[in-house]
Amino acid sequence: MSTLGQAALYGGLGAVAGIAGGLLGALVRPGDALQSCVQHFAAGVVLAGAALELLPEATRLGDAGAILGGFAAGGLAMAALKSLTSRLERRGGQGSGGLLVATGVDVFVDGLVVGASFAAGGTTGTLIAIALGIELFFLCLASVREVGEGGGRRRALAVTGAIALMLAVGAVVGAIAFAGAGPDVLAVALAFAAAVLIYLPTEELLGEAHALSDTAVGTLALFAGFGVFLAIDLAAG
Repeated sequence: MSTLGQAALYGGLGAVAGIAGGLLGALVRPGDALQSCVQHFAAGVVLAGAALELLPEATRLGDAGAILGGFAAGGLAMAALKSLTSRLERRGGQGSGGLLVATGVDVFVDGLVVGASFAAGGTTGTLIAIALGIELFFLCLASVREVGEGGGRRRALAVTGAIALMLAVGAVVGAIAFAGAGPDVLAVALAFAAAVLIYLPTEELLGEAHALSDTAVGTLALFAGFGVFLAIDLAAG
C-alpha cells in the first residue's frame, strides 16, 4: 500500500475511534475521577509515542541541528497556536464555536503528525496512529458531554464526529506534504511532531484531568498508558 493509502487508512481508523468515543460518551457519563484516569492514560500513550518513536526516528534521519531546530519550532508553534485558540474560546464563550474550532485544529495537527510519520517509513506511522487514535477516543468521550450540555445529544455526536474526521484529513494532508521528502526534512518534521505530541497531552489532557481529579490513581494511569505503548512498540520490533 502507498504511503498516502496508509495515512488515509490509519487516519480513518483513528477517526472511527474518536466517533466511537463520542458514541460511548453519549450513552455513559463518566464521573470526574474516571474521566481524569482515562485522560491520564491517553496522555501516557501519546507521550510514549513521542519518546519511543518520533524522536528516535528523527535521530536516525538527521543531525543534531535539524532535530533541535525542529523540536524548538514545534514547541513555539504550539504555544502560538494555544494563544490563538484561547482567544477564539474567549471570543466565542465556553462550550461554543470558539472551543470547537480550537479542538478541531488540535486534532488536525495530530493528523499532520500521522501523515509525516508515514512519510518517514517503517512502523512509525502505524504506531503513532494507534497512539493518537487512543487519545482521540478519550478526547471525544470527554468532549461529547460538554457539547451536549449546550445543544443536545444529536448535535454533540455530529460535532465530535466532525472533529474526529479532522484526524483523517490531517493525515492525508501530511502524507501529501511530505511525500518524497529527504531525510533532513523528515528529521525536522518528526522532531517538530514530537514537540506537538508532548505539548498537546501536557497542555490539554493533563491540565483538564488535574482539574477534574488529582489523585495517585491518575498518575498510575499515566504510567500504564506509557507502558502499554512501550509493550506495543517492543512487540512491533
